[in-house]
Order: sequence, then C-alpha cells, then structure tokens
Amino acid sequence: MLLPYNLYFQSGIAVRALELGTPTVGKQTSFLADLAGEQRELACIDKDEGEELPRVLSALEALDAQSMFNAYARLVDESWARLLEDLLGPAAA
Repeated sequence: MLLPYNLYFQSGIAVRALELGTPTVGKQTSFLADLAGEQRELACIDKDEGEELPRVLSALEALDAQSMFNAYARLVDESWARLLEDLLGPAAA
C-alpha cells in the first residue's frame, strides 16, 4: 500500500495494512520509519516522489509486512511497559 500523504504523524491505515500482511510504503516520517523498522530503507520515500517512487514501488515485493508489523508491535509493547513502570513501579510491567 502506498500512503498518499505529504505530511502525517501516524496512520492507522498503515498499521492495519501491515496487520493484514500488506506491505506499506510512503513519504519519510518518524512514524513510518518506526513502523518500517529495519526495512525503512525500502519503505520510506525520502526524496522527490518522482525520483523515488519507482524504486519504492518495486521494493514492495521485498518488504516483509509481517516482520514489519511484529517489530512495530514490540516497540509499542515496550513503550507501554516503560510508561506503566514509570507510573506504577517495576511490578506493573
């Protein structure tokens, strides 16, 4: 799936697509870089779309949507665990 936005801070559509096994690419943002994890070089367009779009679209085949989603889910779980530990102490996490 190609995220058609120039500016966004998060995308439930991208997360849902990955949950369903659909690779996701889009303009470079901190959200998409976090979502893509180790595959950010393939998933993120960081130059003029006209130059990068063919490369990124061809990279869709190389992206592993499930591993992207699993890595992002781990980041979210770790983030929540840290927050709960900060709020409730080490026994909460």
